[in-house]
Amino acid sequence: MGSVDRTPDDMKRVIDRVLSTNRMTPDELRRHLSELYPDAKVPSRSALYRYQASMDEMMGRMRDIQTAATAVVADLGENPDDKAGALMVQAITTMTAHAAMQANAPDSEVTIEEVRKLARAARDVISARTMSLREREQVERMAREKLLREQSERLDKVVKSGGLSEETAQDLRKKILGVG
Repeated sequence: MGSVDRTPDDMKRVIDRVLSTNRMTPDELRRHLSELYPDAKVPSRSALYRYQASMDEMMGRMRDIQTAATAVVADLGENPDDKAGALMVQAITTMTAHAAMQANAPDSEVTIEEVRKLARAARDVISARTMSLREREQVERMAREKLLREQSERLDKVVKSGGLSEETAQDLRKKILGVG
């Protein structure tokens, strides 16, 4: 754990934000931090350079993970650009990043094969949700058709009882039921 990691949380957020956007050099960042936190100990120039290098390495790994996740989703037959595919890419990216962090731990047992299995499980969940959505749409369509039939039958009964003319019933079917 370096001196940057030991800084107060608010100072660390400033460091992370500035270094991730490359808006300042570490020297400029030190001056900026000294102005923002005059009473705090600001990390050394070399500590900021080391921290920036580790951030750059981590960001590179994240880009690689994102690219790999997109490739895995495409290999599974999903479109990485549609909503479900994008969700799957994000899930795989998150799982892979977590696995990568776990892999750095001394007692790590996470393998790429496990990540691949998790990706397949994510695909299965998305497929189940898609099927469930189709089933709900089918039920809704069937319920609407049943309701339209019932309303039409009621209109027919009213016409037969002499309460409405056939022309008025047809007009109601068109305007209210959208049929006829």
